[in-house]
Amino acid sequence: MVLIKLDSSKVSEEGEDFSINFNNLELDNKYNYEVALVRSSIWYSYYNISSDFANNTLRYNNGSVWKNVTFDEGIYSVGDINTFLQNTMKANGDSTVSNGVDVFSITLTPNFTTLKVDVTISNSYQLDFTTSLLRELLGFTSIIVSSSQSGANPADITRGINSLVIKNSLVTESYDNGASSDILYSFVPNVSPGSLINIEPVTLIYLPINTNNYIHNIRMTLHDNKGRLVKLNGEHVFYLLDIRKIKKEE
Repeated sequence: MVLIKLDSSKVSEEGEDFSINFNNLELDNKYNYEVALVRSSIWYSYYNISSDFANNTLRYNNGSVWKNVTFDEGIYSVGDINTFLQNTMKANGDSTVSNGVDVFSITLTPNFTTLKVDVTISNSYQLDFTTSLLRELLGFTSIIVSSSQSGANPADITRGINSLVIKNSLVTESYDNGASSDILYSFVPNVSPGSLINIEPVTLIYLPINTNNYIHNIRMTLHDNKGRLVKLNGEHVFYLLDIRKIKKEE
């Protein structure tokens, strides 16, 4: 058994894609070897709204002029999007007060029965979903909303991320659907955004590695279920790997 700790905080690369070099990690070539993930810690720090995704802007019309809304990059729920939009409307003077409560002519509400987002519009206001991919998070098509309605599709507030995939450059004999891959492990995040995901498989899954002589370098990458590299926005990642030897087939 060889335990290998890989920590992105020790290198200058980003946690979602970093490499570690080895000077003298020699293997006994009389054997073949397999690798498994023993433990990992990954921050749930990947955004669903960012300029990288072309979904951090929105436009609304207050009945006379169009006004732009630019969201801070981050992790948003439907409620967070509504709050940011209405805070901007209030700052723009596009709200009223009734009995000490702010009243807005645009409200976004998650509908947990239909899994869609309901938009409530009044007082000749409009919401423009034609210029930003924010509409995809909310389940709308490229339209200008001028009356109260629900999105055409279920909300996709995670940008389609249902699971995360850890890849390791040593791995062979794993597959992503029908394509050969270097997938080491896959999991579904089980914590809230902004929290630390601790991964500790109950049963270790060993996969063959592509060398039985020397390990000069190991590259670790983190992807989503759609194959996209997951940007962790400066947060670091820790992996603990076990490499074990097995007899060569005669």
